[in-house]
Amino acid sequence: MILLIPIIIAFIVGILSYVTIDETPVFLERRINYLRTSDDERKTEVIEKKKKSIKTFDAFKIIFKNKQLRWITICAFIFAMSTAITGVYEPIMTTFGMSTTEVTKVIAIFPLCNALITCCTGFFIDKLGRKKAIVLMGSFGAIMVSLFIFGSFLHWNPYLIGIFYGSFLGGYWQVSDTICIYIATESSPTDLRASILGALSLMFGLGGGLSLVIKALGGIIVGNAGLGWLSYLTCLPFLTLSIILLMIKVKETAGVDLNNIHLEETVK
Repeated sequence: MILLIPIIIAFIVGILSYVTIDETPVFLERRINYLRTSDDERKTEVIEKKKKSIKTFDAFKIIFKNKQLRWITICAFIFAMSTAITGVYEPIMTTFGMSTTEVTKVIAIFPLCNALITCCTGFFIDKLGRKKAIVLMGSFGAIMVSLFIFGSFLHWNPYLIGIFYGSFLGGYWQVSDTICIYIATESSPTDLRASILGALSLMFGLGGGLSLVIKALGGIIVGNAGLGWLSYLTCLPFLTLSIILLMIKVKETAGVDLNNIHLEETVK
């Protein structure tokens, strides 16, 4: 029953958001301008958009010609290779010998901590800039996942373990969002942004798939008993490497004008 609580809260928040939040000024302005145009103007606009649109393969060519986008994609791919641990938290705890009751207590508390950390980190992203926020959230996530693994292994208080895991997820996925959404969006040409972000998402998915392959192959070697340490040792190095490369190779993007990023300015 306790697992229904976040579902009910999410449902209520969704309804309240739909009822109380207005459309954004940008959407309203575009919609009004669209309704003011004639049918012929709309057809012409559709044709022009089709001419400017690109295929996924072309998006990859743009990404790998551009230093900023290329390194963002590489960092996203490497980060994705660390994600397998997020799907095996329950088996990790059970293989470390935690009881069903203890695991249930962890599962009850970690979504709340995840939501709280996610809410708080949004302020850091704007206040500190994208890259500094990534270092802060990534370091925090690395500490929290370490405490989660050692806490599960040593059978610490399950609520404390839940706080560690939820805090890890909050910081960890904010690193992912900052790389793959904020920085990528703020580095992509205005007219081609959707195609480039789609290609980046594909690379992230490939990295995540490779992470599962590594875990599966490693599991054959170490067996179920070593699942926790295997997941930990495949998460931390890739997470750390992605952050180091991003700090060295990717430029800060906070404050850019999203309406004025052009292809000729990004392909360098």
